[in-house]
Amino acid sequence: MLKAKKAGFCFGVKRAIDMAEKAVVNGKTKSLGSLIHNQQVVDYLKSKGIEPADSLEEITDGEQLVIRSHGVPPEIYRESQKRNIKLIDATCPYVQKTQGLAAALSKDNYVIVVGDKDHPEVKGILGWAGQGSKAINTLDEAKELPYLPSIAVLAQTTQHQGTFSSIVEELKKHTDNLIVHNTICKATEERQAAAQALAEEVDVMIVAGGRSSSNTRKLAAICSQITPTYLIETAAEIQKIWFKDANCIGLTAGASTPDWIIEEVYTKMSEILENANEVVVEETSEVKKMDETNIMDSFEDELPSIYGGAIVKGTVVKITDEEVFLDIGWKSEGIIPREELDATSVLNLDEPVKIGDEISAMVTRVENKEGYTVLSRKKVAEQEARERLAELAESKEEIQAKVTGVTKGGLLVELGMRGFIPASQIETRYVEDLNKYLGETLRLRVIEYDPGQKKLILSQKAILMEELEKKREQLLENL
Repeated sequence: MLKAKKAGFCFGVKRAIDMAEKAVVNGKTKSLGSLIHNQQVVDYLKSKGIEPADSLEEITDGEQLVIRSHGVPPEIYRESQKRNIKLIDATCPYVQKTQGLAAALSKDNYVIVVGDKDHPEVKGILGWAGQGSKAINTLDEAKELPYLPSIAVLAQTTQHQGTFSSIVEELKKHTDNLIVHNTICKATEERQAAAQALAEEVDVMIVAGGRSSSNTRKLAAICSQITPTYLIETAAEIQKIWFKDANCIGLTAGASTPDWIIEEVYTKMSEILENANEVVVEETSEVKKMDETNIMDSFEDELPSIYGGAIVKGTVVKITDEEVFLDIGWKSEGIIPREELDATSVLNLDEPVKIGDEISAMVTRVENKEGYTVLSRKKVAEQEARERLAELAESKEEIQAKVTGVTKGGLLVELGMRGFIPASQIETRYVEDLNKYLGETLRLRVIEYDPGQKKLILSQKAILMEELEKKREQLLENL
């Protein structure tokens, strides 16, 4: 098994985490969005008291706010200064350089950023470039551009060099003056080159990192063009079958993947390879051995497919203080640890489970030391909650939720993801004291939902205004 020469935390990510951990010592600290695109690290930071906020409206005046490594548009700085929010600017220096170039070049040129328009880094760069700018991510998008007198082109710092180069060549056909600044981070180039070189040497590649991480996904894309490649977030997702007939396995990791996850993955892969090389002979009778093999083959053919990330349905057969046991129709029962049973109020799943209940859960470990399949109800509930929220956003159906937090700009609720109720959307009149709503249950309607940005805006006022209007209409009819 081989590890890429360059893998894991880059300078910018490590710097952002260090700055956040130092800041929280001095008082309450939040980050604007997830500090980095790695859920395990985000969870670790939460345990240290560093909570992500979806917008400035969730930040209290005077509170500390960490700007994540991806950077933000200039209006965030202006608004923070107005509200006396103490900023800890952890923007990656490479991203800051690109932001500065975007602002300067936009004065005389149309600015093109080669990158994902929905990525926070690209959104930030476009903010510095202003209205005369656009993000493109594919060669086809570049071909659709009209003629422009002067174009300045920059790159998302995690962009693949090949993609950037091909788009630059296309842009030459759309202007008489093309200014090119290759702003791809050196660490990104090194990691991509090391991953590509390793992929050419091995039979299977494992890429460890967050699925929401742009640079991690690009590593997986590069490797998958060369050899079978699997993108995982944790060691629990690794499957033995991936390494069948593989003589050499490679491991790399995204720039937002911490060393401890890389080590866990490496250890798990090593254990699988060691076990695969062991030959255990327990039976001396070939006839008996063949009979039992045939029986087991027949039995296993009838079993459902169980693998990390699979969604299974099961019936609750046993409940203890620590675990819930499910009959999932496999060779062993599944267990859901209590902490993985948490559901969400949007699905009305706060009721305790009972023996005989049928529930869905995600496989997080095919088999533990005791032989049980380890499951998570929480992960499935979160997915179901997202689907339900999308339905609610479309149907405008009324839901109820308890207020779990108060900020200067409004109220917070939990509905499978954090929801925000702006102060202007609580009542039909101005509300001075928001604290009185803490712990109260409100009637709500989804007025804006963007799962990609983890944005959920709700309103009680919309419902109340509709009811007032109906009452007015009834009064008019009775006159």
